[in-house]
Amino acid sequence: MPANLPFLAYRLSVGVYWLLFDSMSDADRKRWSAFYGHMVEAYVRDTIQRALPARPDVAQRVFPEFIYRVGRQEHRTTDVVGLYPGAAVFFEVTATRLRMEGTLLVDDPAAAEADLERIVIGKARQLDERIRHFREGRYAFGATTAADVQTIMPVVVTGEAIPMWTTTVRTIRSALAREGLLQQPAIEPLRVIGVDELEMLEALAHAGIEVIDVLRSHANDGELKNISLRNFLTLRYEVPQNETLQKEYLAIGNHGAWLLFSTHLGPSTHDEIARRAYEIFEQRGREHGHDLDDWLRAERELRGD
Repeated sequence: MPANLPFLAYRLSVGVYWLLFDSMSDADRKRWSAFYGHMVEAYVRDTIQRALPARPDVAQRVFPEFIYRVGRQEHRTTDVVGLYPGAAVFFEVTATRLRMEGTLLVDDPAAAEADLERIVIGKARQLDERIRHFREGRYAFGATTAADVQTIMPVVVTGEAIPMWTTTVRTIRSALAREGLLQQPAIEPLRVIGVDELEMLEALAHAGIEVIDVLRSHANDGELKNISLRNFLTLRYEVPQNETLQKEYLAIGNHGAWLLFSTHLGPSTHDEIARRAYEIFEQRGREHGHDLDDWLRAERELRGD
């Protein structure tokens, strides 16, 4: 299980995860699901951290989950909170998937509503409670209190994208209104996005476009507010390449190519050449006097010559 990088945990392990999950007993599924969920949360937290760089008007921008108390009872904050001047985005993460046999392969409205209940509405209840506690002054984010935050945007981040269209959005809105969830003043409409869409937001953030502004634009777009964020971004923005992910893609590919074929996929960095040159030095028994030869050989190998 490639658990050393949050990126690997989500991208490369997702297929293996579901294969193993489907073959497990109920008890093992719970443990395995909790492990995977923690890894998705870590990946989302790191992505949000990169997407909300430091700015002088906000002392600390990203707050991971922490414990607070209401009377004698312990509670946990939302998985990640991002701060803006006068606003906050509360991110709740879920790795729960749509059921293949009931929702994705079979046209069963009841199954689809049950999945939205598990994946979205359940998380909306948590967001509603945690936002209410924040408004009541039960906890603060450093020096930032409820008095400093005029508006709050709740966001559910799903490990696997949920098909979003008018019917899905209306179902979610109806369920929220029926239960009175996230209906208080100064709470913006709930956004439901996938990890892949969060990665697109990160790329836009690196281009100087704030995440909260994009999410607000989507929510307020009379024509496109009921389609997926991915389609909205494709139509309304020129999303640049996510350089962070591209570097990780290349690093992963190079590592695999070296293990399998002793070759390299792309331009080598100075550190990569140095590591390979040192491996050659060790393989020769640490015999000195061949530094340049080792370096040139490492360059040739990594280029695939």
